[in-house]
Amino acid sequence: MQIERLLADEASIKGAARKFAIDYHAARRHWINHVSAEARAAYIAGAGATKDQLEAIVADEALALLAVGTLGDPGSGPQFSRQAGD
Repeated sequence: MQIERLLADEASIKGAARKFAIDYHAARRHWINHVSAEARAAYIAGAGATKDQLEAIVADEALALLAVGTLGDPGSGPQFSRQAGD
C-alpha cells in the first residue's frame, strides 16, 4: 500500500493520514496492529534487501516496541531487566 510505504519512509502518521484523507487514529492503528514487523522491515529496506538486513530491521522494530511499551509504566523497564536475569 502507498500509505504503508510512506510511513516506512518515516513520514508522520498525521501527515500521511491527511495526504490520503483518512483519520489519524485509523492510520496509526493500522500501522501498529495490522502491519507486521516483517512487512515494516520490507518496506523500510526495499525489495532488494537480504535476509540478514531484514532480520536486523525486525529486531530493531521489536526493541522499539518494547521501549514504547515501557514508557507508560516507568517501573516496568527495570522489572523486565530483573526478570530477564540482568
